[in-house]
Amino acid sequence: MARKTSIPTSNTNEKLRYAVDEMERYACVTKMFGNGMCEITLNDRSKLIGHIRGAFRGKQKHRNTIIVNTIVLVGLREWEDQKKNCDILYIYDDNQIIQLQCQPQIDIKNLLIMKLSHGEKQCENSNIQFSNETEEESKAALETIEEFIINAEGQIDIDDI
Repeated sequence: MARKTSIPTSNTNEKLRYAVDEMERYACVTKMFGNGMCEITLNDRSKLIGHIRGAFRGKQKHRNTIIVNTIVLVGLREWEDQKKNCDILYIYDDNQIIQLQCQPQIDIKNLLIMKLSHGEKQCENSNIQFSNETEEESKAALETIEEFIINAEGQIDIDDI
């Protein structure tokens, strides 16, 4: 970054943040609502509204981009009787997720399954089709399609329209 206020940091110096309190949970972002809010799915499949704090906005956002299928650490609000809101405390990148998987006391298998299955659903909805046909087979398939031929007899007069 070419700013006077930016301090160059690398991800190797950062310590991995673990959940240290019972009110901190690992979760996956499933929808983005806008206005600093998103839908969060916890490891037990319960859904909450996550509030994106100021630390993940503005100039600090370039390393902390929150998108769908991002694994995050959230803090539940203990003053709420019905748990429906939470605050995003930390965003994990791919290398940190691998480190979390290696920890035996941390169970994020459901979150990883959600992350992978949601990515497959997005691919299914697209109109792109992949095939293992060779170029010769595709040319042969195109030759079998009948061509649309316009008759020279049928002329259209624009004044008649």
